[in-house]
Amino acid sequence: GLVGMLGADPDIEVGPVVLRNSFSSGILHVQNDSPQGTLLFLGGMIGALRHAEGRIENCYAVSSMRDYVDEVSYDPGHIVAMGGLIGTMDAGKVYNGYAATQFDLHAGSLTGRGFSDALIWNFSGSSAAVAEDLYYYWKEGWTISTEIPGGERFTSAEAGSVGGRLNTYVETNSADALMRWTLIEGRQNGLPALVNNSNVPADTPVK
Repeated sequence: GLVGMLGADPDIEVGPVVLRNSFSSGILHVQNDSPQGTLLFLGGMIGALRHAEGRIENCYAVSSMRDYVDEVSYDPGHIVAMGGLIGTMDAGKVYNGYAATQFDLHAGSLTGRGFSDALIWNFSGSSAAVAEDLYYYWKEGWTISTEIPGGERFTSAEAGSVGGRLNTYVETNSADALMRWTLIEGRQNGLPALVNNSNVPADTPVK
């Protein structure tokens, strides 16, 4: 995705880290070459969020993820844990965003047997980890779901409505926001996208 790991080295003092108004889009193919039994985390936006003062806000990821590179190097004992937005999260905060992920899993893979999630695969649910106002795209034929409380599924027909709700969050929490959500013909397959506020009048509806 965009960031491999957002975390803190226990031996280095790190202050708040914020990722805001960002997106990631692409095709991610990964091969886990670690010793068998070791999980490799892959996320559309971030592989691992492990910083108590890490904050992800107003972001989205549109991607295709594959848990192997080719048949020659594929090993069914090597598992890739995938999340449409974040691979694993045991600390930090994530607000207002979505993921649209098509998983391409090897027929013999264990990844599809409980190691993939439309939003965050390994969400600790502890008080140190907060995930709210998140959405995930679904279309017919996709077998994705999420274990994140409050993570809400939407379809192409509901993209405008979700864009409006994403904007409501921005308007409520950022009076001087630089970005807003809208639908742009020919961009992100008709899903909500972030644009500079100066390019879109404030009263322009998401449609």
